[in-house]
Amino acid sequence: MILNFNLLIFISLLMMSILMGMNSNSLMFFWISIEINMMSFIPMLLFLNKNFNDTSIKYFLIQSLSSSLMLFFMLNLNNKFINFLMFLMILSLFMKVGFFPFNFWYLNMLNNISWINCLLLMSVQKLLPLSMMSYLFKLINLNNYYMKNNNFILMKFLMYLLIIMNSIMSINMIYSLNSIKLIMGMSSINHMSWLMLLLLINKKIFYLYFMIYTLILINLIVLLNFNKIKYLNNLIMLNNMKYTLKFILLFLMMMMMSLPPLMSFFLKSFSVYYFINYNLMFISYFLLLLSMMMFFYYLKLFYSSLIFFNNNMMINMKNNKLSYPMKMKMLFINTTLIMIFYWSYILYLSVIALKFLKF
Repeated sequence: MILNFNLLIFISLLMMSILMGMNSNSLMFFWISIEINMMSFIPMLLFLNKNFNDTSIKYFLIQSLSSSLMLFFMLNLNNKFINFLMFLMILSLFMKVGFFPFNFWYLNMLNNISWINCLLLMSVQKLLPLSMMSYLFKLINLNNYYMKNNNFILMKFLMYLLIIMNSIMSINMIYSLNSIKLIMGMSSINHMSWLMLLLLINKKIFYLYFMIYTLILINLIVLLNFNKIKYLNNLIMLNNMKYTLKFILLFLMMMMMSLPPLMSFFLKSFSVYYFINYNLMFISYFLLLLSMMMFFYYLKLFYSSLIFFNNNMMINMKNNKLSYPMKMKMLFINTTLIMIFYWSYILYLSVIALKFLKF
């Protein structure tokens, strides 16, 4: 009960720091809220891990280093080098979220913490640094508008280059992995490139993309945590799982792959639409190409869910009262009803999105 009460305190503190940071208009308040967020997440790393390791110390060292650099650059802002110092602050925030070239500590952390901590690190802990980046991008744009700084074009080029390199790094390191946590971490790094580019262009689409991605991630990690699946070798356990769980894993993998019938496909379509409007056709093509390459690694999790009809399932069908054709008819009817409700929901969301985005 003491552990649960302590967790409740730190979760409340985590939510409070996010709300405080999202509603602040000062760089100092952003920094303070990020520090409160860090100090509330470190005890959760200790409480929610079954085995004690040094991940909390690594996380504290990385976050404290990036925070100290960010505070140093913040306190030395002046009119002459303000854009350059803001860009260095953005790089220190890249260190906080595990963006390129600071991917390695992020992947090391994911491999040594529990699934719940992985979920928090891949979703909630990125919200405040990304919001602060959005605020810094706005300040840089305003400074360029009033002062006509010549370094602005160079900074934009460096940002686009870092986004492309981050996406390449996620593909480059994933090919020999066996850990599902690391595969999900690489997927998170790949999605970070999309989120960062959206943050430079349209904040509304960014929050919509982040929200949908977080919801998919929550469902997928809860399923993997419930069945105690950590490595690709553990996916052989799916042969003895129920059909419903296999179908859910299949559906979630399709959502992560952004296949056309699903909501994530429309999110990427909206994103590419904005990229093209801002003449970022090369970067959008590059991100789409790397996402297609990422599909192969999603298929490592996807193939096991396709094995619906194995020997154990056929034996269970023979022992049940319903015949095989009857079960297929029931499956077809249920799938049809689900698709009807799904497409009606997608149509409703599309109408809301069109009004929200003012196309």
